[in-house]
Amino acid sequence: MDGVSVLQIKKIFFFISILFFSIINLSLFYVIYYKSVNSYITGYMFFKSFKTNSLNRRWVSLKETSPVVTKSVIAAEDQRFYSHYGFDVKEIRAAIIHNRLNNNKRGASTISQQVAKNVFLFSNRSWLRKILEAYYTVLIEHYWGKDRILEVYLNIAETGFGIYGVEGASLYYFKKTNQKLTYYQAASIIASLPNPIIYSANKYNDFLNERRWRIINKLNIF
Repeated sequence: MDGVSVLQIKKIFFFISILFFSIINLSLFYVIYYKSVNSYITGYMFFKSFKTNSLNRRWVSLKETSPVVTKSVIAAEDQRFYSHYGFDVKEIRAAIIHNRLNNNKRGASTISQQVAKNVFLFSNRSWLRKILEAYYTVLIEHYWGKDRILEVYLNIAETGFGIYGVEGASLYYFKKTNQKLTYYQAASIIASLPNPIIYSANKYNDFLNERRWRIINKLNIF
């Protein structure tokens, strides 16, 4: 009886080990695959399209992206993007202190974390998703590098109702490619990123206007 029980435990352990390493290998495969293959549609885009009935996006490489746009997004979303390793410890500490003292919560997700979540995961809030997000963040930081992460972010970030990426937003809101955007227009698109459904890039809003000018002022340090 004891011998059978031990054998069963060994079989279960073996099965779990195989399953674990299969999942690890599969995740590595997808990360390496998307290092060179553009993710034209993510799981988030796919499921969101059922609500919006539209999917407006156009992929552009980082070389085709205006420096005004890249500087604006770093100034607004992740000022230490090129110096951290996927997690901004200073921003995490600041967010913890802020959230303890204030009712309006703020996050500390880096561009890398947002890419990991949007490409490989879903937007549900859970500890499991946070753990997986951290795992994929480490992987893309190692295998992709900063420029690729930034390129993907600028193409998959939600920038409006059924609109994704800076190029899609540029064409929709301002009828021009991102390379022809002014500082004001680029900052308007990036300023709307916290909630692009509510804060449209081409409409006036006090919150959006404050963020817009904050971004423009920060551009002087880049």
